[in-house]
Amino acid sequence: MARRRRFNSFFYFWAVVIIGLIIAWDVINMNKDKIHINDLANLTPSTEYQIKRVDFSLQSVVPSVGTLGSFYHCLKSYKPSQGWLSPKEGKEGSKVLQIVLDEEYLMYMSVSENQAYEVFFYKYDKEGNWLWETNFAVNCDLNLLNKSDKSYGVRLLGKLNSEKPYKELYTSNPELPLPKNRGRLGAFYSCLTNHKPWREKASVVEKGMIKLDLFGYILHLGVVDNKAVNFSVERYGLKRETLELSETYQVDCNLNLLDT
Repeated sequence: MARRRRFNSFFYFWAVVIIGLIIAWDVINMNKDKIHINDLANLTPSTEYQIKRVDFSLQSVVPSVGTLGSFYHCLKSYKPSQGWLSPKEGKEGSKVLQIVLDEEYLMYMSVSENQAYEVFFYKYDKEGNWLWETNFAVNCDLNLLNKSDKSYGVRLLGKLNSEKPYKELYTSNPELPLPKNRGRLGAFYSCLTNHKPWREKASVVEKGMIKLDLFGYILHLGVVDNKAVNFSVERYGLKRETLELSETYQVDCNLNLLDT
């Protein structure tokens, strides 16, 4: 009987150790994915792309070479794939589009009704060796590629207010924690209203992004230290699909203004 108890204790001990190691490994990989996704800040609307692979039916939609254009701003509205994948419904099934960016990155996109809804983002070294990959959910129309105008979105900030509640949805850089992961927008909203037009050359490159779920809306914040330096607003539907996406704006708003 005593031997059996010792065996059970030994078994439970190693079971706990193994489960703990699995959880720790998942957390490490999750944080790595978050860090990798920050490489999107190395891209711009002017980043050149070249098609590597495309389904035949998309060839008339996407030029073989070009620039990201307004598609770049839409990519920055990314969400976690788990729980946020929402392909556009249509008669045709999912299609594939692969593009190479600056001969350094590759994007493998799942496309439905000419709208990318999941992106696998890869980085390669100069010898062409794969370094890492991460994936995320979006709802980005392929027609935004090569577009330099701002017709891709609408102004949604006016539909929010200082009393709008929020909760933290996603933080891409563990070194950029929110002062409060839930509350109301407070004085932070007033700061956002003092925005300026986003300009590629004059913009501060963020160190990561923080996404705030406003229950029907998402506030996408580009962050440096404890300040938001750019933002866009998204309105999403019951299936968590993107319904509207605003332009990207420049700001200088301290995150400590949230819930004040």
